[in-house]
Amino acid sequence: METIIGALIASASGAGTWAVGAWWTRKQSVNAERKALARELIRSRGNNAQFAQAMNEIPVVFDDDQTLMAIYRQFATGHSSNEAMLELLVRLVEVTGIAKSAKPDDLKHYLLAKE
Repeated sequence: METIIGALIASASGAGTWAVGAWWTRKQSVNAERKALARELIRSRGNNAQFAQAMNEIPVVFDDDQTLMAIYRQFATGHSSNEAMLELLVRLVEVTGIAKSAKPDDLKHYLLAKE
């Protein structure tokens, strides 16, 4: 009887470990996707087509962040100004943690590549 109970406990423990591992892997994957999108948006500010394509991913990738989604909706519905874009980028940096010490002023400036 003890052997059966031990086997059941080991089996449940193994399943629990697998579930936690799967959850952790999924969480890391989502975080990596969020960071990649935030970097793409920051990088493509001077390229309207590339920036717009990346912006279209925000509702899918960041749907659980109500603050970011409110900023996105404001920006996407024609209230797009440099200040709105800056607010959006600052929120992306905060949410993803890609730049712990970046200030909003750091994100105001960007360079355009000559083609």
